[in-house]
Amino acid sequence: MSAPHSYNVAAWPIQSLVWCLLSTKSVYELDEHIVARFPALCDVIISIMALLGIVLFTVFGPMQASSNIFYANACSVTYRNIEFNLGIHLVFLYKRHPALAAVTSRLVGKA
Repeated sequence: MSAPHSYNVAAWPIQSLVWCLLSTKSVYELDEHIVARFPALCDVIISIMALLGIVLFTVFGPMQASSNIFYANACSVTYRNIEFNLGIHLVFLYKRHPALAAVTSRLVGKA
Protein backbone atom coordinates (compact mmCIF):
# COMPACT_ATOMS: atom_id res chain seq x y z
CA MET A 1 0.00 0.00 0.00
CA SER A 2 1.40 3.37 -0.93
CA ALA A 3 -0.97 5.44 1.24
CA PRO A 4 0.55 6.96 4.36
CA HIS A 5 -0.26 5.22 7.60
CA SER A 6 -2.88 6.59 9.96
CA TYR A 7 -1.52 5.17 13.22
CA ASN A 8 -1.17 7.58 16.09
CA VAL A 9 2.55 7.34 16.84
CA ALA A 10 2.26 10.19 19.35
CA ALA A 11 0.23 7.88 21.62
CA TRP A 12 3.10 5.41 22.05
CA PRO A 13 4.69 7.14 25.05
CA ILE A 14 1.31 7.32 26.78
CA GLN A 15 0.63 3.67 26.03
CA SER A 16 4.05 2.76 27.40
CA LEU A 17 3.48 4.76 30.57
CA VAL A 18 0.09 3.15 31.18
CA TRP A 19 1.54 -0.29 30.50
CA CYS A 20 4.44 0.46 32.84
CA LEU A 21 2.09 1.42 35.64
CA LEU A 22 -0.22 -1.55 35.13
CA SER A 23 2.17 -4.33 34.20
CA THR A 24 5.67 -4.04 35.63
CA LYS A 25 4.94 -5.62 38.99
CA SER A 26 2.95 -8.55 37.60
CA VAL A 27 5.52 -9.41 34.90
CA TYR A 28 8.33 -9.28 37.46
CA GLU A 29 6.29 -11.47 39.85
CA LEU A 30 5.70 -13.94 37.02
CA ASP A 31 9.45 -14.20 36.50
CA GLU A 32 9.93 -14.80 40.23
CA HIS A 33 7.22 -17.49 40.14
CA ILE A 34 8.95 -19.22 37.23
CA VAL A 35 12.24 -19.20 39.18
CA ALA A 36 10.52 -20.74 42.20
CA ARG A 37 8.64 -23.31 40.14
CA PHE A 38 11.34 -24.32 37.62
CA PRO A 39 14.74 -23.52 39.17
CA ALA A 40 16.74 -25.53 36.64
CA LEU A 41 15.02 -24.16 33.53
CA CYS A 42 13.90 -20.73 34.69
CA ASP A 43 16.49 -18.70 32.79
CA VAL A 44 15.76 -20.50 29.53
CA ILE A 45 12.00 -20.10 29.98
CA ILE A 46 12.31 -16.39 30.73
CA SER A 47 14.65 -15.88 27.76
CA ILE A 48 12.21 -17.63 25.43
CA MET A 49 9.31 -15.57 26.78
CA ALA A 50 11.32 -12.39 26.24
CA LEU A 51 12.36 -13.22 22.68
CA LEU A 52 9.45 -15.16 21.21
CA GLY A 53 7.07 -12.31 20.42
CA ILE A 54 9.73 -10.05 18.91
CA VAL A 55 11.17 -12.88 16.80
CA LEU A 56 7.75 -13.93 15.50
CA PHE A 57 6.93 -10.36 14.45
CA THR A 58 10.31 -10.03 12.76
CA VAL A 59 10.07 -13.33 10.88
CA PHE A 60 6.43 -13.34 9.82
CA GLY A 61 5.84 -9.61 9.28
CA PRO A 62 7.87 -9.26 6.07
CA MET A 63 6.16 -12.33 4.56
CA GLN A 64 3.26 -10.06 3.69
CA ALA A 65 5.37 -7.69 1.58
CA SER A 66 2.36 -6.57 -0.47
CA SER A 67 0.59 -5.14 2.56
CA ASN A 68 1.45 -3.05 5.56
CA ILE A 69 0.67 -5.81 8.06
CA PHE A 70 4.08 -5.61 9.73
CA TYR A 71 3.76 -1.88 10.27
CA ALA A 72 0.19 -2.31 11.53
CA ASN A 73 1.32 -4.93 14.01
CA ALA A 74 4.38 -2.95 15.09
CA CYS A 75 2.13 0.05 15.79
CA SER A 76 -0.32 -1.92 17.88
CA VAL A 77 -0.63 -1.79 21.64
CA THR A 78 0.10 -5.52 21.79
CA TYR A 79 3.48 -5.10 20.11
CA ARG A 80 4.37 -2.20 22.40
CA ASN A 81 3.50 -4.45 25.34
CA ILE A 82 5.74 -7.22 24.00
CA GLU A 83 8.62 -4.76 23.75
CA PHE A 84 8.03 -3.47 27.25
CA ASN A 85 7.83 -6.98 28.70
CA LEU A 86 11.11 -7.78 26.94
CA GLY A 87 12.72 -4.99 28.93
CA ILE A 88 11.31 -6.27 32.22
CA HIS A 89 12.50 -9.81 31.48
CA LEU A 90 15.97 -8.52 30.60
CA VAL A 91 16.21 -6.54 33.85
CA PHE A 92 15.20 -9.66 35.76
CA LEU A 93 17.72 -11.82 33.87
CA TYR A 94 20.45 -9.24 34.34
CA LYS A 95 20.08 -9.46 38.12
CA ARG A 96 20.42 -13.25 37.95
CA HIS A 97 22.90 -13.75 35.08
CA PRO A 98 24.40 -10.66 33.43
CA ALA A 99 26.03 -12.74 30.65
CA LEU A 100 22.72 -14.37 29.66
CA ALA A 101 20.99 -10.98 29.61
CA ALA A 102 23.76 -9.65 27.35
CA VAL A 103 23.35 -12.55 24.90
CA THR A 104 19.57 -12.09 24.87
CA SER A 105 20.01 -8.37 24.18
CA ARG A 106 22.36 -9.11 21.30
CA LEU A 107 19.87 -11.58 19.80
CA VAL A 108 17.12 -8.97 19.93
CA GLY A 109 19.44 -6.45 18.30
CA LYS A 110 20.09 -8.80 15.38
CA ALA A 111 16.42 -9.63 14.85
